[in-house]
Amino acid sequence: VENGTMCSFYMSPGDAVLQVVGRSTKAMTVERAKNLIKQAGNAVEIIIKK
Repeated sequence: VENGTMCSFYMSPGDAVLQVVGRSTKAMTVERAKNLIKQAGNAVEIIIKK
């Protein structure tokens, strides 16, 4: 998580990302997750475990 980004206000080091835009991240690459987030536009649902 990069400092100063929207994500940095909600996520902390060690948090686990479980889903990105309704898709499990269990077997997902970081690149795939990035692409899904970029394609989602302004509203992105990310499920995390603290």
